Amino acid sequence: MVLGYFLYEQLILGYYAIAEVPVNIGQATVGLLLSIPLVKTVKRILGIKKG
Repeated sequence: MVLGYFLYEQLILGYYAIAEVPVNIGQATVGLLLSIPLVKTVKRILGIKKG
């Protein structure tokens, strides 16, 4: 995901796209940290078993 954003931003921003890499890594990390407990909660509510 970060690589995809970087390549796109490289076309738009040029050299300055490298400045966006830490922001994109942060976005991916926050998304992962929020999605894991959310998916577990939804599965528990809906009664979905592992597997």
